[in-house]
Amino acid sequence: MTKVLMITYRFIFGGIEKLLLNIFENKSNPSIHYDLLTLIAETDNELIEKIKSLGVGYYSLELDKHSTLERQFYHYKALYKFIKQNHYDVVHINITSYARALDMVIVKLAGVKTRIIHSHSADEILPFSRKILRPMRKLYDFSATDFFACSDSAAQHLFSSDVFITKKYIVVNNGIEVKNYLFSSIDRDRIRHSLGIKKDTLLFGHVGRLTEAKNHLFLLKIISEVSKLKPNSKLLLVGDGELKNEIEKEINNLGIKNNVIMYGASSNIPALLSSMDVFLFPSKWEGLGISVVEAQCNGLPCYVSENVPQTAVLTSNVYRFSTLKGARWWAREILSKVNKRVDETNKIVQAGYDITCTVQQLENIYVRNRKSL
Repeated sequence: MTKVLMITYRFIFGGIEKLLLNIFENKSNPSIHYDLLTLIAETDNELIEKIKSLGVGYYSLELDKHSTLERQFYHYKALYKFIKQNHYDVVHINITSYARALDMVIVKLAGVKTRIIHSHSADEILPFSRKILRPMRKLYDFSATDFFACSDSAAQHLFSSDVFITKKYIVVNNGIEVKNYLFSSIDRDRIRHSLGIKKDTLLFGHVGRLTEAKNHLFLLKIISEVSKLKPNSKLLLVGDGELKNEIEKEINNLGIKNNVIMYGASSNIPALLSSMDVFLFPSKWEGLGISVVEAQCNGLPCYVSENVPQTAVLTSNVYRFSTLKGARWWAREILSKVNKRVDETNKIVQAGYDITCTVQQLENIYVRNRKSL
């Protein structure tokens, strides 16, 4: 039995969480056992029950229940104790942060043989982290045994120049269950009817956590400009997060309350994608942008920022624009094009983004590394 511990910051509806859930659901090697450890207690109960039903053990350090000062002392002691007690063969950290390099040092001290750091983003959220903590990434050089990234830009962000330039990392595609994301006219009609969206309404869509990285304020400006040119248009905003209040305030400021549907987080992304006509993703930074891959699976025309890596462009129906061109330019450019679905799922599978390819790649590494010890 190969015991693998996946570590993430929290477990809610987001890109990393979707990837981990896909990995758990599509496990093919019965000799591998997964546990999940979160640093904070913020979770989605539906997701937790789902992974438990798959035989995945769930644990949390619950750092958010401690004061800031207590947290620093408790964190590393608790992490070390947990890993030592459970005798893991592999620890796979899925948190893109320079500060997590200290966690990897703890994992090494706890005696874990295979120690994987996996970069899922191309930037840090906090300016403090970007400037002050950046030198800490050198700690990964001697504490980690394996370096994974969802793209080259994600690798360049988190790993030292030694690791990046010498290509000591491997790119692990954020695989999805392609067949689940195919367009469904039944889902389209059902969702649009439930939301009161007319057949002739041009429905824009976005899926992502309500965070700075996703650039929602610029997205809303695009919709504001679109509504001036095409009044029968709406935006379906799927996701939740810390910027929810700020986004709602901006919707009111722009006078587009009747044009925006704040749907919240959902596990029913394929059906929601089928209800949309155009997908928008003007991120400030992205490790990959798994939502863009899912939207392409659904056949949607996708308009994304230049900050979405080229590796996420898998079909002919994706257009990358600079946000410097402004919201009005984006609106006019989008409306000037023929926005129709294109079924190119074969290209997505050929590019290795089917989850079975990702799972096979990971499981081979987990088992191979153990055999080589």
